[in-house]
Amino acid sequence: MKRILSVKLFLVVLICGYFINPVSGDEIMNDSKLKEIKMNLSPGWDMKIEEGDLIFSSQKDVWVLQENNINAPISLETFEEKENRIKKFGKKMKPMLKYKLEKKWTQEEITAAEKKNDQIYEKIDALPDKYDIRHLFNKFASSKFSTELVGETPEENERIEKYNKEKEELEKQLITIPELFSENYSITFSDAVGWTYEYSTVAPEEISAEVWGIWHSVNDTCRIKSQ
Repeated sequence: MKRILSVKLFLVVLICGYFINPVSGDEIMNDSKLKEIKMNLSPGWDMKIEEGDLIFSSQKDVWVLQENNINAPISLETFEEKENRIKKFGKKMKPMLKYKLEKKWTQEEITAAEKKNDQIYEKIDALPDKYDIRHLFNKFASSKFSTELVGETPEENERIEKYNKEKEELEKQLITIPELFSENYSITFSDAVGWTYEYSTVAPEEISAEVWGIWHSVNDTCRIKSQ
């Protein structure tokens, strides 16, 4: 019994230990890969650590327009028309990228987190059978109009509600495992402002290119697999 408790405690320390070891700004320049990223930043960009986040920021102005670019029709706008529209209807902001920075995870910590996540996913996969609603998923998957799982009776809808609630609670327990690793740290993308993607268009375009450039620089320099 004591051995089982010790193993469980060890796993908790592995998974949670980094959250009590914040990274300070003084430590960042001791990391060769982060130094390389900083050296390759475009003029006007800064890199710093703030409350455990790795932040890239610039004082340049960028206008961000939230719009759906997925399967959007080909635009007949000129470059000037597009930029004027974005500046007219978009929000003026400062471009930035934010990453969660932690002490570098060991392979044992990654394995423990993956095992924990697998256990949670197994529970999630079993929920449709637990609430006897698996037969409703085929109907939901074949529907072109429904955006949510709907039962055929009030009793089925009650089971769906219980299913959704338990699924949400289980998903909250999933551990975010970092995919980027510098020399000393684990890095997880958190947020960005100022790039054009599926749901956002920005002006000027060169700011978007700079934001994407930093994103690619972090990925290319820190890889997307554990070292």
